[in-house]
Amino acid sequence: LTTYLGALPSTGREESWRDIGVAFPTEPTTFEVRQGLEPLAGVRLALFGDATWNTRQRRRMNLLEDVLQLRLREVLREEQGRTYGVSVAGSLTPYPRPRYRLNLSYSCDPEAVKETLDTLWTELRRLRAEGLPPELVEKAQSALLRERETRLKQNSFWLIALRFYYRYGLDPQELLTYDDLVQSLSAEELHQAAKDFLSEDRYLLGTLRPADPPVTPLLP
Repeated sequence: LTTYLGALPSTGREESWRDIGVAFPTEPTTFEVRQGLEPLAGVRLALFGDATWNTRQRRRMNLLEDVLQLRLREVLREEQGRTYGVSVAGSLTPYPRPRYRLNLSYSCDPEAVKETLDTLWTELRRLRAEGLPPELVEKAQSALLRERETRLKQNSFWLIALRFYYRYGLDPQELLTYDDLVQSLSAEELHQAAKDFLSEDRYLLGTLRPADPPVTPLLP
């Protein structure tokens, strides 16, 4: 840093972000890639849209993604044996405008892509219609609180958390209310979160399958 950045001249100006116009599709979009030799398929689904950005909303997203991961793992892995696991990651951002993104991904046999996707959509629609199963909510809440208890002892957690609150101009005192907020989320709130974040109005679905016919590798 001293050698390569410290010597750069400063103009004294203050930098700020700007919207460069990168946006998700405005309607459901799907695509398929056929590449590679391994007899394995990859499925990636991104749900996204506008959202209110605040602390309570972020906690709803945290709980929803954990419940969703638990449920999809139960169905796709334990009941159907179609995949080793499902990854679910949700996020909310205020810039360039408040919006959410929920990413779901897993690998499976190429022949099982349609069946697993049918199951995936069925589960998303069930959660949206019926709300989150109470037993999974309780399990996810306990997991979040245990994880929080562990992370409070790590310097990296405090560095990331304080940087986050400083960056967005938030009160770091909110860090002290995490447990109470997670436990206070009602079934009605979480049902509304499922309706908001599991919408099929806008999504990006991509699948990766082996090349057909198989690509012959080049010999040295």
